[in-house]
Amino acid sequence: MYKKRVIMFLIVVLGTLGLISCGKESGTKEEAAKETTVYKKIVVLDPAVVEMLYLLGAEDKIVAVAHSQTTGIWPEDKTKDLPDVGTLAKPSLEKIISFSPDLVVLSIHSTGLAKDLEPHGIKTASFPANSFDDIFNNFLEVAKLIGKEEEAQKIIAEKKGKLEEIKKSEPLNKKGAFIYSSSPMMAFGDKSLPGEVLKLYGVENLTDKVSGERPILTPEYIIDENPDFLLIGLGVNSEDEILVANPQLKDINAVKNKNIIKVNSQALLRGSPRIVDETMNLYEEIKNLK
Repeated sequence: MYKKRVIMFLIVVLGTLGLISCGKESGTKEEAAKETTVYKKIVVLDPAVVEMLYLLGAEDKIVAVAHSQTTGIWPEDKTKDLPDVGTLAKPSLEKIISFSPDLVVLSIHSTGLAKDLEPHGIKTASFPANSFDDIFNNFLEVAKLIGKEEEAQKIIAEKKGKLEEIKKSEPLNKKGAFIYSSSPMMAFGDKSLPGEVLKLYGVENLTDKVSGERPILTPEYIIDENPDFLLIGLGVNSEDEILVANPQLKDINAVKNKNIIKVNSQALLRGSPRIVDETMNLYEEIKNLK
């Protein structure tokens, strides 16, 4: 009886170990399959990722995009004709599903769609970026999804080399801010892409002395700081918009010396590696200001 019990115990134990072993093997295979999945039909709701796919020569993976109502998506001569699933702010769930994508890349405007797509078996991914490191990491992750890691590494090396050129250049030692709203005046803080760009230039960002990621700058504060230049974009299209809303600023150096720069928001604020080229161009423009 004792021997039978021992034998039965061993059978149960071995059976359990077998199940565990099988479970681990199955999980490992599933993880490996997941890691090596190459997506072929992608709906892209993030313009930065559209640009990344074109940089990687993988535009054939895009089946549809969400379009911006204010700015185009590089390269505009090609992306303007891509099928769309609505706007960045309001993509259509029904249209997305109609394309039968194997992946949907979400934007900051559409993260809530993930739970709506899950019942349809559609995978999602998102790639927020607030720094150059974020952009390069995202670019590599996007490349992995389509089997283009080697191409991505080459582009990253090239762009990082350009950033190093700026770092080695003479600091601009100027004072400025990137204003994206005129009333109230709101600016990008140091924990944003424009903030990192200004820091890279050796520019004192007016927001450094104000709390918040995208703080409000009062006219009185700007007058006291007397910036050498102001960058404008997004919700601000011209110097006139700033002065109509804030006529007190007419005597600051940035206005008197006509150093209000309209920035290519599409290139400087969009988290794709193309931001590096615009960063170099803007450095030269600010460097040559009076």
